[in-house]
Amino acid sequence: MPLTYHVGIHDEGFAYRVGDVWSETFPDHGSALAAAKSAAARQQQGGEDTEISYQLSDGRWRTEQVSRGEGPITNVSDDADNPMKELTGSCRCGQVRLTVRGKPLRIGICHCTDCRQESGSAFTYFGLWPASEFHYEGATSEFAGREFCPRCGSRVFAVGDSEVEIKLGVLSAAPTRLRPSYEVWTKRREPWLSSIEGAEQHEEDRR
Repeated sequence: MPLTYHVGIHDEGFAYRVGDVWSETFPDHGSALAAAKSAAARQQQGGEDTEISYQLSDGRWRTEQVSRGEGPITNVSDDADNPMKELTGSCRCGQVRLTVRGKPLRIGICHCTDCRQESGSAFTYFGLWPASEFHYEGATSEFAGREFCPRCGSRVFAVGDSEVEIKLGVLSAAPTRLRPSYEVWTKRREPWLSSIEGAEQHEEDRR
């Protein structure tokens, strides 16, 4: 019988358990799920079949199985065409939690001044999904159309009329394996950064 990692609410937070033994407590569901997947992958590499059971945002339960030789459970790239694939994420403190389902419309990198200033980094890494496939919980604040956590300051997403842009660094599973298909504002790109092979290159905005 495979070992089953159950992810759920525990001690005023979230945790995973194997049998009656609980893990440490995490501030949000996404962090607990990522930790459970990591533990299951390590167990699988040791020769055990493993599976993870966790609850989705709509209340349904999902079970993912890993067989010997499959390696760690990874993220959307391993099942990118599955319209039911669900990704979870959160801000740094866990106050804002998000869920997005299905294949992203596109993945990009932006080097513009606004993105550099809002992230404090040399570029931002983001994905866009239909707004109908996105759900979040927790209070947010907004500046220039971009939502952030008022407690820890993490930039998390921006919601438009039909699409939502998610900062991919907030996703619980890492690496995400979501490869950018384009780069914008490359004229602002740092000279020590190489262009992404195969990605569209735009000196300014994508037309």
